[in-house]
Amino acid sequence: MASIELRRLGKSFGSVVAVRDVDLKIEDGEFMVFLGPSGCGKTTTLRMVAGLETATSGDILIGDQRVNELSPRERDIAMVFQNYALYPHMSVFENMAFALRMRHVPPEEITRRVNHAADFLGLGKLLERKPRELSGGQRQRVALGRAVVREPAVFLMDEPLSNLDAQLRTQTRTELIRLHRRLGSTVMYVTHDQVEAMTMGHRIVVMNGGSVEQVGTPKEIYDHPRTRFVAQFIGSPPMNFVDCTLRTDNGQHYLWSPAFRHRLDDAQAKCLADAGSERLTAGFRPEDLTLGTPSGNGETAIAAEIDVIETLGSELHVFLVAGESTIVAKMPADAALRQGAGVAAKVAPGKLHVFDRDTGLAQW
Repeated sequence: MASIELRRLGKSFGSVVAVRDVDLKIEDGEFMVFLGPSGCGKTTTLRMVAGLETATSGDILIGDQRVNELSPRERDIAMVFQNYALYPHMSVFENMAFALRMRHVPPEEITRRVNHAADFLGLGKLLERKPRELSGGQRQRVALGRAVVREPAVFLMDEPLSNLDAQLRTQTRTELIRLHRRLGSTVMYVTHDQVEAMTMGHRIVVMNGGSVEQVGTPKEIYDHPRTRFVAQFIGSPPMNFVDCTLRTDNGQHYLWSPAFRHRLDDAQAKCLADAGSERLTAGFRPEDLTLGTPSGNGETAIAAEIDVIETLGSELHVFLVAGESTIVAKMPADAALRQGAGVAAKVAPGKLHVFDRDTGLAQW
């Protein structure tokens, strides 16, 4: 296997910058997920690593070799796309064996590799079938098997599960995790699905507007987002935000808005004062809110009114109107709540995030 290193990698299409100065190393054997909305540059980055797009600037290294000028077939990679791209007239066996035949691999070695891949992908009884005789999940497994038999240094996967329904997506996601555990291969995986990113990736690269917003483990990305974009993109329902300012009253420091007043400790107040930010946004996740009876002092609570209650079986999603903001709280399914009731929504200790409203950067 091999590592992948991107050094100030960039790609422009005329005056449009698709990827901007990406510096990143994917370690040997790592499952790295590139996550972001459509048009953020994640697929373009993968296509440059594959050799399907030419980098405008920067270097791509696979292992210790610079591969910018190498063709895709010379880079020792295998790709799995959103589109299965199977040959309809060939059997499953022939689809999986095709690339090996093109490389003049001996027939007995082809048979060994295909049968081995088919066994652990659950395709052993399907090798004589044609693609039209397979389900969507089975076709995707054939596409994976076609890549696996190549035994490449690097796997590049571009939204390989997006054409599957929810149940098949969950099943195939689990199979991919097992597959990676068995092969120990280096994987660069592109998706817009945060569930895939959080459950599969050793680390996640969050991209936005062609740039890398944050790189970290799923827990780091979720618990300590570096920007408002990352905080909002990760999590379902997404993080709540309330615009506020920094105020001081009788020697105590507060984040304040008409519906929100949160007392800061000395370290937090000093951090915000040193940053010099006056326009701030408080962020907190739905599961970090508790709902209680309004106390009247507003010391650490958001004064709100229950607008909509969504029942999801195991939990409730409670939509609250707080001044000009709408926020969401996750509550137990048996919580006694009533539409139109006034409540005080309190943020759990240590769970408040603060962002500069102009730059979007986290303040601690």
